[in-house]
Amino acid sequence: MATSGVFYMGQLGRMAPLPGIPRGGVVPQDTLRTAGEQTSLGGRVTTDIVATRRNWGFDWHALTTAERDLIENHLLGFRPGPLRMIDPTRRNRLSVRGSGITTGLLGMDPVLTGSGTWTDQDLVTTTGLGSVRGGLLTPSTTSVLHAHLDRQENRRVPVLLGETLTSTVWVYCPTGGGTVALTASYFNLVGSLISTLTGTTVALAAATWTRVVHTWTVGSSTAVGASPRVSWTPPSAGVGLYVAQPQIEEGAAATAWSSGGGCPEVRLPKFRSTALSPSEFDVVLDVEEV
Repeated sequence: MATSGVFYMGQLGRMAPLPGIPRGGVVPQDTLRTAGEQTSLGGRVTTDIVATRRNWGFDWHALTTAERDLIENHLLGFRPGPLRMIDPTRRNRLSVRGSGITTGLLGMDPVLTGSGTWTDQDLVTTTGLGSVRGGLLTPSTTSVLHAHLDRQENRRVPVLLGETLTSTVWVYCPTGGGTVALTASYFNLVGSLISTLTGTTVALAAATWTRVVHTWTVGSSTAVGASPRVSWTPPSAGVGLYVAQPQIEEGAAATAWSSGGGCPEVRLPKFRSTALSPSEFDVVLDVEEV
């Protein structure tokens, strides 16, 4: 079971807590990633921003041999990768792109089940969300249409047996009359869908932004990852649902939306162990998002 404030690291299904907060704390740093710059004849520079990349620095004092070995085993590959890390300083465990529904890249769009389409949208809301990125989920029949967010294997949210998580998403239907439900889809160690937990079905009023909330507890011992699924049952064929700002966070209560990145894939570019005695070690570890 996860404990708030604790960093976890490992492969999905094999995540282990890192030792307690190091001396000086942990100060994540965000580094801007750019795809390139273009300069016009008039000297105007346009920068294509892809994302940010995070870095973490850990500096532990007087770790035990077992604690030192746990960290070193990640570095040496004794714990198989790819490595994921749960960062408690970021509430939203969805990927950055998944939390903002910023797709536009091959394989980034939600996976649909049912008959319909997904279209990226720039949305202007009146609920305090401001101008945000989102998507339009449009069914071609009156049957339910599911949109699986962050279902790709390297973007699923790590889950730990017994922890309580809360999923949320903002939705909007111009005509109203349809219903929405949020579902948590569980995946096992080999990536197969093993079960789903569905939240309360919400009836939508016309032209009103509504936040759908689903609180759930991880009860499957074989579940290692999860992704949210938005299920839209329209009042009639062709009536679309606007979707924005999904979030999965630890705890039984929903908090304000924040950008994702709470469980990135990482690598370990630096490790240093200094023996204070045969059984105590100072350890320095640098972690970098990939």
